[in-house]
Amino acid sequence: MRYMLRSTCGFEGCSETVLGPLASCELDRTIRGLDQKTLAQQAQALRPGHSCHIVLPPNYVAIKSVKGRKMYSGTNIHFPIEFDDGIKWVARARLANAYRPPPDMRRMITESEVATMEVLKQGDVLVPKAWMPPLLDNELLFQRNPGSDVTDYFFVEFIQGSPLIKGHATLTGGKIATDVVRTFITDLAQHHQALSRIRLNVKGIGSLMPGQDPNGTPVLGPLVQGSLMMTPEPPYFCGPFMTNKERYLVHVDLALKYIHQQCILLRYPVATFLAYLEMRELIEENEEMGREETEFFIKHADDKNDQYMLRDDGHLVGVLDWEWAYTTTKTEAFCAPMGLFWSSEWAAGDNALTPEEQLLIDIHEAKGRPDLADCVRNGRVYQRLLDNMRDDDLFGPDLHRINALRDAFLGDKAGKPFGTIEEWKEYNMSKYGDDPRIADIELWVKKRSERRGAEMERIRVGEGPPMTKASYTNSEAPPKGPPRDKDGKVLPRPKEPSNYTASVPEPQAKMEDADIRAPESHPIDTAKGKGMCHIIGHIARLEVMRSCRKEAGE
Repeated sequence: MRYMLRSTCGFEGCSETVLGPLASCELDRTIRGLDQKTLAQQAQALRPGHSCHIVLPPNYVAIKSVKGRKMYSGTNIHFPIEFDDGIKWVARARLANAYRPPPDMRRMITESEVATMEVLKQGDVLVPKAWMPPLLDNELLFQRNPGSDVTDYFFVEFIQGSPLIKGHATLTGGKIATDVVRTFITDLAQHHQALSRIRLNVKGIGSLMPGQDPNGTPVLGPLVQGSLMMTPEPPYFCGPFMTNKERYLVHVDLALKYIHQQCILLRYPVATFLAYLEMRELIEENEEMGREETEFFIKHADDKNDQYMLRDDGHLVGVLDWEWAYTTTKTEAFCAPMGLFWSSEWAAGDNALTPEEQLLIDIHEAKGRPDLADCVRNGRVYQRLLDNMRDDDLFGPDLHRINALRDAFLGDKAGKPFGTIEEWKEYNMSKYGDDPRIADIELWVKKRSERRGAEMERIRVGEGPPMTKASYTNSEAPPKGPPRDKDGKVLPRPKEPSNYTASVPEPQAKMEDADIRAPESHPIDTAKGKGMCHIIGHIARLEVMRSCRKEAGE
């Protein structure tokens, strides 16, 4: 997760500062890590007898000046390739940002995405075909010097269409033509039905990986996802699992461990810890999640509406971005995608089905698939669980999400919704307060608060970071309060440089367990940790500035 703050590039030796979610140096380094001649040779090796044309843009200015369909996101960028017979591909390249995973992890992520897309394509699902780049002479893809500019990529068939529907529910409220929405949801139902007809040769919950046999028949590997459900050292990812109970309990237990050992930054760690303890109990007592299934299905891990490429009339052309896709149970695989249930009512904790979900149910039943209709009806457990496991949620549990999660799992047994977050916290402290880890967290929260208060006071009186201890004689001691002129008037506060970030101490991880590391060495969540630290520093600065203005009478 990246934040809209001005900061210095994370690459060593780069002094550029950027304001925005995508650093220009990331794009420039991505381009430098590609070789135009090698790309063309690899693409042509995959289509013998054909030549192709590819032109890499010289820099990020050229990329951002391209009009029409945007070819990059916060993680990947796409470079068009055109063959002599008119066939079009793209090179899907991972942005060379400062916080990308290590090479062996990137290899797993890429191979899983390509293996998944191959299985989907063979099952007549509307996805583009994908190819890993073949190794050429004197080339060791993914094995070059990790300190150099190296960009990881693979080839994908180009499909027409556009992300015509970018927003979330309610889609049928007049923002988009009703016939277009109905066409889209009808094709979405057919897409889910095509997914349900794929008979996987693997059993369990995990990610597809290329096999070792001559045909590369996919096998089930660990659950390749960017979340707290991983470890800082190889093999990084956990699984595979036989039940969703097993899978989600591992996720919860790792989250509890990382919170306790201060490996992630949170504004309210005690409340977040309590929320995970409550989630653990809900998962443990859920019978459906503990059932061992015999069939497993592929699920898209980021099924927003803009992943669906549509024609102008709403018909589905293809589904993109299968990174992090995984195999899971039928109930989870075919609950409604995010774009059909996420609404203002959902955010306020309402678990009622949206009009879009009801339309999807009706279409499934009309096409003779009541089993998939039931998956849509019963999907709230997984949708609410994932919503409450938001690893980038700095500000802790949200009351609406908590009440909605309890309602999804417990129904009428959930009782009256909590009226305040304090009421919920008091209830859970009475249940889980004896857990010794909570006392540990409360202790380091207290110490962190004291450190932050001391630093804010130093900033307020004009000393500011870095924190240094100085000794003065009585005559040398700096005056307390904001700086003043000789007449006692408050001087205007100097403007901060554009790349200034308050020095807020980051809590260090306790090293009691060998598999836990401090945030800066975590392969995935480093970016999140630094982003959260920027947010905390930004808030601290604003609070100090308000205090200074108040004293100055502004």
